[in-house]
Amino acid sequence: MEYIRLLGFSILSAITISVNAQTLEDAKNAYFHRDYQQVKSIVKSLKVGQGEDKLLTAELALLTIAIDIHNDVDDAGDDLEDFLENNPNNASFHYLAAILWQHHAKNVSFFSQMSIYKNHVAALINAGLLAPENERYQYGAASGYGQPSMLGGDSDKQKPIVDKLMVNNSAFAQMAMMDYLQNTQDKENGFTFIEQSVIAFKDNIEVIERAAQLLWTFDKKEQAGELFTAACLLTPEEFEAFVKWSDACQLSASFALDGTVNKATGLLSIDRLIKFTKVNDEDFQYALSTREELVLLSD
Repeated sequence: MEYIRLLGFSILSAITISVNAQTLEDAKNAYFHRDYQQVKSIVKSLKVGQGEDKLLTAELALLTIAIDIHNDVDDAGDDLEDFLENNPNNASFHYLAAILWQHHAKNVSFFSQMSIYKNHVAALINAGLLAPENERYQYGAASGYGQPSMLGGDSDKQKPIVDKLMVNNSAFAQMAMMDYLQNTQDKENGFTFIEQSVIAFKDNIEVIERAAQLLWTFDKKEQAGELFTAACLLTPEEFEAFVKWSDACQLSASFALDGTVNKATGLLSIDRLIKFTKVNDEDFQYALSTREELVLLSD
């Protein structure tokens, strides 16, 4: 009987851990969808049963800071800095913090942005150092090293990570190489690499969107518009991919306003963005205003 009781307790504990993990993932995904009310709701529900679970407590603390940064709460940046000091060895914490620092930079004065971007770069690099086998974090670290030295970048350390990623030739390898080609302004190899990548990864939103950004940087705006549209026409995904998908749809529509993209195509893109956006926020209202402009141009 005691064995059965213990077995039942073990199964219940495993189920609880699984549910908490799934709910945490839901909260993080809601953050990337800008559904901050959903994030707050999940955090509140998980706090009730967090008990002595230190990792869960830390996860919830970081999500709370994420909401505070979104709401531009005083000292939210200080809270994030303290959080990382107290949790220095968790790669996922540093990775999410890098995203939060980038968002926080929009809330501070111009004179404070330099230090915030330094924190962003440092968090990207630390996530990569802590998780050498995580390709997304390695891609982030390569991006961090590719930033100017005044922000904490180190160009000599970018290419070795890119080369390591290219061994597996993954989606993250494609994006890391495109970062490098942009930093070195290597247009000749850049155009060839884009052509190959968008064929091999034609169904990957993040790769297609990154290729479009690189073409735009290389002054190929028409081709960039085509790829932004192609990314938008893919099925929207979750987490970071949803952000890139949203950006692609908005840019496809914006390019239509200046005639770079066909007006009907731009209207299709913005309608897709509106359809799959879950919250009525400033970005959603901007999408609606873009649609109104496109409709007026189409009449």
